[in-house]
Formats: sequence, C-alpha cells, structure tokens
Amino acid sequence: MFLLPSEPLNIKKVDPDFEKEYNALKKMDFEVYLFDHDQFVSYKQLVSNIDFSKSGEIVLRSWMLKESHYIDLYTILKRNGLLLINTPEQYVNCHHYPSVYKHIQNYASKSIWFHDITPFNVETCRDFLGGDLIIKDFVKSEKNDTDLFLLKKELSNSEFFERVLKFKESRGRLFNEGIVLKQYCDLRKYGNFTNEWRIFVFEGNIISCTNNSHLTYGQVPDIEFLNGIIPNIQSNFYTIDIAEKEDGTWTILECGDGQVSGLSTDTSEFIFYSKFLNKFDTTK
Repeated sequence: MFLLPSEPLNIKKVDPDFEKEYNALKKMDFEVYLFDHDQFVSYKQLVSNIDFSKSGEIVLRSWMLKESHYIDLYTILKRNGLLLINTPEQYVNCHHYPSVYKHIQNYASKSIWFHDITPFNVETCRDFLGGDLIIKDFVKSEKNDTDLFLLKKELSNSEFFERVLKFKESRGRLFNEGIVLKQYCDLRKYGNFTNEWRIFVFEGNIISCTNNSHLTYGQVPDIEFLNGIIPNIQSNFYTIDIAEKEDGTWTILECGDGQVSGLSTDTSEFIFYSKFLNKFDTTK
C-alpha cells in the first residue's frame, strides 16, 4: 500500500506534483490512498481515504514531515493496523543529517552542528572547519539564496553570525531542529550544471540511481564505494545524494528518508515502482 498527498481540502484528487507516481502505482495495481498533508501538519488531523479494514505495511510518498509529525502519523496508522515502512527512529536516521553523518563522513564534507544557535562560538566553528562554509538546518538548505547558503571566509564573525540568524528566520516554520555547517566543496561544472545523482535504497538494495541535475552528459558515478556504507544505515527506505567533485572523485551531499525524497526528473515511475513488486506482491 502507498499513501500520497491529496490536493488541499480535496481528498479525492492527488496533489499534482505526485500525479505521475499516483497514476503509475494505480496502473500497476498497487493499493494507493491519499491524505491531506496540509491539514495533517497544521491540525494533526488525518483526513484520508485509507481503508482501515486493511492491515500490513504502507509506504509514504509525500512532502517532508518534521519528526513530530512523522511520529503522529506513524502512531495513528499503527493504531489502525498499518505500519509505515520506516519507524520514527529509522525516519530520523536519514532525514536528519547529524544522525547519518557518522556513516558517511569518510565521503562527505567535514561538518559540525548544534541545536541552539545562541551559545555556539563562531570563531571556534570556523577554525575547526576552515574556509567557505555551507549552512543548512538538520534537513534543508536555502540553496537558491547564495547569501544564506554559502558563508564566505571573508565574512567577519559578527557578519557570519548575522547570516546564521537570517538563515533561521528565512526557514521560518520549515526550520528543522538545528544548524549544520559544512566545509564548502568544489563540484565539477558542466556548463551551468553540477553532476549530481540521487540513489534510492530499499531494504539494503539500490533500486534507483539517476541524474538529479538535468544533465544529459557527464561522468556516470561508480557507486561501489557505497557498498561499505549501506549495511550500516538503519533504515528500510532512504536516499543518498552524491556529486562529482572538481578532481573527478565523488562526495556524498546528504541522505534522506525515501518516503519524502522526490524522484529525479528523468526517473521512470514504472521502473522505479517495479522494484517494490517482490516486496508487495499484488497477486496475493
């Protein structure tokens, strides 16, 4: 079973951004249900067309949920005999960057994080990481706003701290848990694009590896290095985002829970969801 977001206040129609996935799942004879994501996040009310006479595992495919919202959803579904593919602990294991960092640090930018922005020592953090830094919360950055994404080494400590405050303010209600600072990494450019790939892992197996930056050319990654990482990540369904560095090697940008990570633009929904057929046998 799969659970996707509906249009706000219209439980009979899927959110347009998930329409291709919804149509593919229906044509493949999966059981697909909808829920009002906005209603749930705002009021903790599960407005859905789920058939609660059913029982078993269910996969969420939706917009991101904060940890507290995911716990609420997991609890409601479990109470009614349905188990989300990831427990709340497994959700956080990949959804929050600090939780997964220990498993990917050998292939990721050096990072530091903190929950509260008021007591941290700017100079100590900058000395520890060095150079230009990227700022994000535990889940997302402001990638489209250079001033709130990249903190240049030329900034004074006071300017640096002001940017941190502005970043949190900009994230608003979407701000998630705390601040992460990462060493800036030079990525190889193909024209105006970097060479980024999104990898989906389902029950310990890579089920999808597709370009995530609209490139039709460029180096295809050798993902063998992930074989030593995947067994250590405690999650049934998650993503790993990687990018080609200027020197031709690959770096891990971040991980995410597979239920709230979007498919790459060129991904075939039918090919992607066919990987679930062995797990959720629709002939039973």
